[in-house]
Amino acid sequence: MLSQQRNNEVSMALLDDMTSFNTALWSLVRASTGTATVASKGGGWLSIATAATANDYTVIATAPIVEWNPGKPVFFEARIQCTEVSAADLVVGLIDTTTSGILDNTGTPPATFHGAVFYRPAGSAIWIFRASSGSTALPDGTMAHTLNQGTPAFASGTPIVLGMSWDPGSGVNPGQGSPGRVVPWANGLAIRNTPGSDNVSIPIPVGGVAPMMLVAGVRAGSGSAEALLVDYLGYDLVR
Repeated sequence: MLSQQRNNEVSMALLDDMTSFNTALWSLVRASTGTATVASKGGGWLSIATAATANDYTVIATAPIVEWNPGKPVFFEARIQCTEVSAADLVVGLIDTTTSGILDNTGTPPATFHGAVFYRPAGSAIWIFRASSGSTALPDGTMAHTLNQGTPAFASGTPIVLGMSWDPGSGVNPGQGSPGRVVPWANGLAIRNTPGSDNVSIPIPVGGVAPMMLVAGVRAGSGSAEALLVDYLGYDLVR
């Protein structure tokens, strides 16, 4: 973890390049015998793998070290890849719970949680972004289109960079009825639900959101073992 001075504010950042599985940083949350090991792949990739059992899951998670606070922007980004064997449910992002591997047996996050995650149910060709503020489930952003910017669809064996920013407001997006917003992106490009629509920008109340963990995980949708590869994962926030 490193801190830096930026615009008279102290910033804290963490970027794990996955050249090892750092057990001082990450906890391994698993249903049975899942593993997190460095893959034989150039650049440092962590392989998060399930057992060969339907609905088995494996998740890596930090301690709850990220908060959305007034006047404190947060940035999150991860580069991941999955070569699907049969049926893989995938998740990455910021969340306050890892209960049951985050995703249920349909590959969907809990009905209510604190945070924002990207998830991909087995069989789906797209990634979905969902934010939730406790008991308030906020609208999904289905990442099917980014107008004239390519389509951040799920493609087996192809890396994708998923990220989000939390903007606490302070005059940004005036008149939209929320003191803060979370904005997702894929491969560095803003997300639109449909061509011609506005970028996905989901209101999140400032305060009242529980501290969140950085997470990445996979659930096996069939009796075949599945694995999520993580090239890097990290965040940057203003203290």
